[in-house]
Amino acid sequence: VPANIPICAGMLMAPPTTFNIVFWQWVNQSYNAGFNFANRNASSPMSNASIATAYTVATSLSIGIGLGMNRAVQGAKSISPTTRAVLLRCTPFAAVGFSNVANLLSMRSGELSSGIPVTDKSGKELGISKIAAQSAVMQGAVTRFVLPAPVLVLPPIIMSQIEKVLPSLTKGSPRVKSALELGIIVCCVWGALPVAIGLFP
Repeated sequence: VPANIPICAGMLMAPPTTFNIVFWQWVNQSYNAGFNFANRNASSPMSNASIATAYTVATSLSIGIGLGMNRAVQGAKSISPTTRAVLLRCTPFAAVGFSNVANLLSMRSGELSSGIPVTDKSGKELGISKIAAQSAVMQGAVTRFVLPAPVLVLPPIIMSQIEKVLPSLTKGSPRVKSALELGIIVCCVWGALPVAIGLFP
């Protein structure tokens, strides 16, 4: 969780420039790749080439979605400035959510093709199951998609409401605004992880 805080803050608080989008999506996917690799099933090893391919695909997808949606929102003339600002802040979720799933599926593709060991309550191995592998990977994919939703969607919405209700608080001091937004992000990060993991206890 602590590692997610600066990454989420970077994606949400940094201006949506091309450099910032590319940099923070790359950082996020690098972290996700390491996380997925560390939590893979050790009985289904991956080659270095497969790992590199999975990482490249997920990172490229994340950056592509982030840049594409950012340009689409900025180029839309039929939306208000306020709506545009909120949508720009929410675009990281689409990029992160879909690329998280692609990252996990790529990193654990070996489990889908070869299956994973199934054990009884005592830990005795009963055999190899592709169905169990599919269930485990799909549960992980759903969790990885859901996890960033409250973290990357709620803060922009909450901040936009605060700016409407308390404009003097957010416009009077950039430091106060940044501290407030960071506090909201931290609360969302700490609240999202238990919810996402709790989907499949």
